[in-house]
Amino acid sequence: TCALPIYLGHGGHTRSILDRLSPGTFVMQYASTAYWKDFNRMSQERYDNFCRRKGLPPMRSFARSMDGTEEGEEYLARRADAAFLSGPRTVATFNGVSRNMSLLYLGSTVEKDLLVPDRDFEAGRTSFLYVAGTGGNVQKGLDLLIEAFARLPHLNLYIHCKVEGEVRRAYRKELALPNIRYVYHYKWGPLRPAMKMLLRRINFTISAPIDIGPGTAFLGSMGLGLIPVGY
Repeated sequence: TCALPIYLGHGGHTRSILDRLSPGTFVMQYASTAYWKDFNRMSQERYDNFCRRKGLPPMRSFARSMDGTEEGEEYLARRADAAFLSGPRTVATFNGVSRNMSLLYLGSTVEKDLLVPDRDFEAGRTSFLYVAGTGGNVQKGLDLLIEAFARLPHLNLYIHCKVEGEVRRAYRKELALPNIRYVYHYKWGPLRPAMKMLLRRINFTISAPIDIGPGTAFLGSMGLGLIPVGY
């Protein structure tokens, strides 16, 4: 007997491979975000909302866009014999497109040097960490969180990701508020211990994304013992 050949595809640049597979190959798709049509629609809705609130001209190109890969995304989704998707809301966007769908949540390593055995939970009751590993501030709701915390001066938001230019420019005043603090620079070298000190006084990790599943950075922050808010 021969073992069944298997191919696992991810992303919109796999068509040239799929067309060269031997007959009978079992094709699996792994997708860590929503079906491309829903991803682009939700992203555009978020950007339209962002621009409307801030009085900016409409943006037709945005971070993490799937422009140029739509055909490949569609081809893989419809060709796959099974699909592994991240999160129930993400799975729902593939209904009617993919077959044999299964949940396969993302995983994340934990940065053990940031583990805090003696967290001050009482001090951390009013502090939230926003962490994101890759681009897409608006899709991940950072603009919404900045606006919310700007109205809640008794709560603290610590931003541990790269804040993209469009968000920095639109929220210059809010980002200067004493309860909204940019701590991405704590990521490196000699400031690393400062991040660990900070984590002693933060209880919650927070995010407000479109249907892109729990990101690895968010999961990593949960692995450090932070209580999730969002998703």
